[in-house]
Amino acid sequence: MHHPLTEPARHALYHRLAARNRIWIAHRNLPALLLPLYLSAWTTITLARAVRGGGMGQTLRGMREGWTSRRTQRRRPMSWRTVYQPTAAGRPPII
Repeated sequence: MHHPLTEPARHALYHRLAARNRIWIAHRNLPALLLPLYLSAWTTITLARAVRGGGMGQTLRGMREGWTSRRTQRRRPMSWRTVYQPTAAGRPPII
């Protein structure tokens, strides 16, 4: 596998793909009832970071891309028991 050489700092492609992939992973792995909670929390965090560190346009582009193409990801939501276990240990799967 060959990855193109990039700067170690955050770049436009990073912002776009990180936002897109977060939506894909949430759609694929979380129970439907947790999706709005998880995505609203991460949208708030991601947009706050983008305002401070740049990349707002690419972040929004990635979110739009992730949301419109989320159906390409096959859903395999985790069971509620799986959600409960890390929550009981103090690490809920929301953030």
